Amino acid sequence: MKNHQGLSKGAAMPRIASPVVGATVAALLYFLSLPSPVTASRAGAAAVAWPGISFVQRAVGLTQPVQVTHAGDGSGTLYVVEQGGRIQTLKDGVLGDVPFLDISARVVTGGERGLLGLAFPSGFATKGHFYVNYTRDPDGATVVARYRVSQDPDVADPS
Repeated sequence: MKNHQGLSKGAAMPRIASPVVGATVAALLYFLSLPSPVTASRAGAAAVAWPGISFVQRAVGLTQPVQVTHAGDGSGTLYVVEQGGRIQTLKDGVLGDVPFLDISARVVTGGERGLLGLAFPSGFATKGHFYVNYTRDPDGATVVARYRVSQDPDVADPS
């Protein structure tokens, strides 16, 4: 069955581009073909030498590390936050035998959830406390909690 324009029902109608659309496309293509001012100004300049970047593996055996920080106490110890709920210590390139903190039983992980942050206050060496940010199991609430270092300065009290 043909409609009032002589086309079969369901057939695509021919499109006729308006002069404005054609002129707009032509102008856009013209301007895109011009060199940008940044390109033109750099054309005569000497090539920039980029600094070399290299990566050095500092530890093995970490699971989903999301943050590396230090306590600001001058000890040189690095603290590596693992998304699953553990904080590991790294001293002189050696991973600690036991986690600094393990709250994995309290943490739900996956995607953007888990143990996500660690912060030390100024004066941590004398104050002995620090803060963590994690996603609580089972309700998924975000928790900022304060913990203290135990009698062993390399292990925190998880209670």
